[in-house]
Amino acid sequence: MKKKVIQPDDYFSNGVFEIARYGKMVAMANHMDEEQHEMFMERVADSYDETVNDIQNIIYEIRLLVSKCDPLKLLKYSYGQFFQSLLGITSEAQLKEENVIQGREVEYIQSILASTEVEKTNNQEDQSELFFSISEKISEIYKKINSEFFISYTAKERLNNPEITPEVEMFVIESIFSTLYRGERYPVFEIEHLQDLLLPHDDIFLKLYNIKSEDFIKGLYNIQKVLSSGMFSAFKDLESLISDFDVFAKNKKETQIFGSFARLIDEDEELNKKRESFINNFVGFGLHDLSTLTDWPENLLRDLSWGIGEETDFFAKNKYPGWPIIEMPVFKRPFIEIDNGYYCFDYYNLFDNIYWTGYTKLDYFVKVG
Repeated sequence: MKKKVIQPDDYFSNGVFEIARYGKMVAMANHMDEEQHEMFMERVADSYDETVNDIQNIIYEIRLLVSKCDPLKLLKYSYGQFFQSLLGITSEAQLKEENVIQGREVEYIQSILASTEVEKTNNQEDQSELFFSISEKISEIYKKINSEFFISYTAKERLNNPEITPEVEMFVIESIFSTLYRGERYPVFEIEHLQDLLLPHDDIFLKLYNIKSEDFIKGLYNIQKVLSSGMFSAFKDLESLISDFDVFAKNKKETQIFGSFARLIDEDEELNKKRESFINNFVGFGLHDLSTLTDWPENLLRDLSWGIGEETDFFAKNKYPGWPIIEMPVFKRPFIEIDNGYYCFDYYNLFDNIYWTGYTKLDYFVKVG
């Protein structure tokens, strides 16, 4: 019986690489001989310096643009973009490259702000175009790192270090890639995990910050809850107000029902509370303001926060300064201080690194007293 030949939906071949698509499945074949492969790797290795320069230039452009922005509005915009990118996503398998990059944007912007002095801005100025440009450039560097940097880096290392083994090569690449992974465990296990680790250190928390370790964990729980579901709660407040307005409008014969409803909101305590909650959380910074989310003392918030331009190492590295593949400031301190307020915008870096951040502080206290 003859086998049925299935024709691909799309097909490409240049004699060396062959790619065919069958629905959602993509098949690739490499037909290089040894000589062709060696020449290809040399060309890729030669592109390393140009690739690094391209990425570095874009990073400096991003830093310049960030320095012109209102820090809080920029971070709020980036958080909103990340939240929006996850709408309709119910499984990790649905995530696309754009979703993942969007999730890295907040931490990268916060790291740049922590290591860059910013210009004073007019709070009323519309900076949307600046924000869009920053997002596009951040997406560009992540794509270049993933598609161009890693392969040119590997090719260059092979030429410069012929004795390097595939195992060492894989270890180096995986080490670099590990800086891009987020999420140590499922959120439902985070608080229980931190309780096991931090509750035994009650005496040190009391001496350092005059709070119990339980108070610290309670603050983390509040942050987790708000960053996970706070935006949905804000939408519920808006939906409730719209529903209240519909009922109000049906019972009114006035033509100026919007003005009448606005006055009603001002006079009605419950309606006023819904409006203020929506404005504060959706438009303002209520979901991120640590003074309202926690009862932590200021010295604790300060220890876990970078001020604007306070960090000096991120852009001072000899190799890959300001790149997202090196240790970013947000790994060491998850919060940011802006105009004497303390804010949290990034869920994953907080919970991925908070134990290590706390451990280094507690360990220092134990050693020096």
